[in-house]
Order: sequence, then structure tokens, then C-alpha cells
Amino acid sequence: VGREVLVWQMVKHPRITPFIGYIREYKDGIIPCIVSKWRQQGDLVTYLSNHPQANRFQLTRRLRVIILQLYQALEGLTYLHTFPGKSITHFDIKPENILITDDGEAELCDFGYAKVLGGEATGYTTSPNPGGTYPYMSPEVLNGSEWKSLTPAVDVFAIGSTVLYVSAAAVPLGFLLCWPS
Repeated sequence: VGREVLVWQMVKHPRITPFIGYIREYKDGIIPCIVSKWRQQGDLVTYLSNHPQANRFQLTRRLRVIILQLYQALEGLTYLHTFPGKSITHFDIKPENILITDDGEAELCDFGYAKVLGGEATGYTTSPNPGGTYPYMSPEVLNGSEWKSLTPAVDVFAIGSTVLYVSAAAVPLGFLLCWPS
């Protein structure tokens, strides 16, 4: 939790879910956790399933919603990849990590696998290994490449997989959910 907090609290952008704070220690039944702004609409998966105007059968309207929200997610990703003095790679872009505001705007969240390159935090990671969610992971990550050889391109692959998911209503490379450990 602590390392994820360091990354999330330094990024402030309209396309990043606002970080509010965190609880560091287990005390009086409260477990360590991160607190962010609440998004009543939920994530992209929930939003698309709960909004008939974004129904897959109403293609024109759906495409407008998808294009706008994915464009907004890309704005957040561009901000991370070009963060002043550093580059931040998210490593877990997926529909569940794109939250939707009450205005229907998209925001990135969950920096548990994020990696910071450059500046004082060179090579700083929030996880010991490259990670993410199998169907959205790039081939480099799936092949077990070391952190130092991975680039922000892994996030671009994940956005492409997210586009496939929201367009086809199916998990891309879904067979990877059964991938042997």
C-alpha cells in the first residue's frame, strides 16, 4: 500500500481518479487501505452494462461513448508517460481500472503495479515483478521480461486490449485466465 500511495499522490490530472489518503496500519479492525474519490458510476465494465444508451446494439451511440471514454483514458495515460522529470508506466490498464465520473468522464485508477522511471525515483516500482491482468498484459510481460527492459508500450498494448473488450463484449485473449502459474 505504501509504495502505491507514493505514486498515486504525486499524480494530479483530470483523467486520474483523485487520491484522498490512506490508512497505513492495521488498528482497531481497520485494515491498510487507500482512499480515493468515490465514483458512483463504477468502472467501465459496470458503466457499460448499466447504461442502456451505451448498449452494444445501439452501435452509433455506443461507439461515441467508447471513443470518448477511451480517449479520456488515453489522456490520463499520456500524462503518466510524460510526467515531468519522470515517466510512469501503469502496468495494469484494463476496463476495471477505468472509473467513470457522474458526468460520464473516464479516469484511471489503481497504481499497484505502477513503475516510475527517471528523476529521483529511477526504477522505483510499487510491485517486485511486472504484473497486471493476464488478458491485458503485453507479450513482453507474459514472457517474464525484467522491469528494466519494459517500456510504456505495455500500457499501449493494454489499452488496445481494452478497446477489444468494450467493442466485442468479450475478454481479449480470455484463454489466458486459465494460464498456468
